[in-house]
Amino acid sequence: MKAVQVTCPNCGARLRVGEVEPVVQCDYCGTASRVQRRTRFLERALPPPADGPAPIAVQQHNPAVVFVLIGAVAGTLVMGGIVASVVARAPSNASRPISAAAPAREVARPSWAGRAPLVADLDGDGTPDLVGRARRVHPVDQITLLALDGATGALRWESEPLGTYGETYQGTLALAGDTVIFASPRGELRTFALATGQAVWRRQLDERIEQLCQGDDDATFRALGKDGIVRVLRRDDGEVSVDAPAANARPAQRKPTCVGLPDDEARMPGRFLHHDRSKLPRDLPLDVEGAFERPTETVLHGRRKTGTQAAMLAVLDGDRRLRWSAVVPTDPLGSVERAPLMVVPSEEAVCASYYGESVAGAIRVTCFAMADGARLWDWTGNQWTSLLGRVGAALAISDGSALLAVEIATGATRWKFP
Repeated sequence: MKAVQVTCPNCGARLRVGEVEPVVQCDYCGTASRVQRRTRFLERALPPPADGPAPIAVQQHNPAVVFVLIGAVAGTLVMGGIVASVVARAPSNASRPISAAAPAREVARPSWAGRAPLVADLDGDGTPDLVGRARRVHPVDQITLLALDGATGALRWESEPLGTYGETYQGTLALAGDTVIFASPRGELRTFALATGQAVWRRQLDERIEQLCQGDDDATFRALGKDGIVRVLRRDDGEVSVDAPAANARPAQRKPTCVGLPDDEARMPGRFLHHDRSKLPRDLPLDVEGAFERPTETVLHGRRKTGTQAAMLAVLDGDRRLRWSAVVPTDPLGSVERAPLMVVPSEEAVCASYYGESVAGAIRVTCFAMADGARLWDWTGNQWTSLLGRVGAALAISDGSALLAVEIATGATRWKFP
């Protein structure tokens, strides 16, 4: 940009030129002059003056103004160069040592993957601890194993990744003594130390695994394949041998026997009643769908026979006489007509989960006193709530991404992870 001055063509005095006036008058001698601009494309055409065209004002370049502008630009560039030099010599954040007082960045905790926990005493203190699957979504989706303190819910250890959720969710997690076993859907076995979560060995089998079973001794376990063949594996190194039936064995003896290891499937024992129904009292108010055989009592679960078929529980004495029965929902007419989703008995109580108003709504959990059927408490979860089992004097409940330990006696939450 050039700085210019407009002067009067008659006397040379400086003219005060506006932005739009095509003709200006000299304040000193009174001469009218026409200002010549760089472009007149957007100016409105005016008729020529009656007394003839006005003389053109003279534009003169002022060197002093130009020098001032050049000096300002040069000074700005010099100051910018000085600042850039100082910044370049300063240490970056990546190489600068962290002060001891600086707070450490918190690492996001994994969430519970929703399966039932394995229950074992990791440190021998008499309190059952929990081992199960955890999930991390960021920065990548991956599944790990973790152990939680049964008393506090504190994280004891976390294993190396098993894979993504899609790669592992159909696998089985089981416990054999002090060894945690993971069987992938593709027939791979991996083992981890129960006390520390340290990986021990991994082995690829030639068949998918149907079930993990107990071995003949504490040094082995069995893997029943989908081909019906039992593979015996040593717990310490994974060496495999095939447990084949004798060639001359009868067909009934050829069927492999498998006593399942504790795993992370949330199963309800006695879901189907196996004993003789004729031994049950005839006046039971519920259609029995399953039973728990205990030394001093039998816990029955099913649906109410008459009216609204709400979930029901009943307890029989040792001589199979009805001790008590109860409708599980607090609002039977507002609940779904189904048997309990899960039933967990303990020495002092029996607890059950059930659908509330709809199968897409909140799932609820309630507990009754084993002695007389008194309702102890009722707990409302969400649509992803699952009653997973018992951990000592507490229930293990998952709400989809967290694991809760809820006191059986009171319904109070002992701890929640994460």
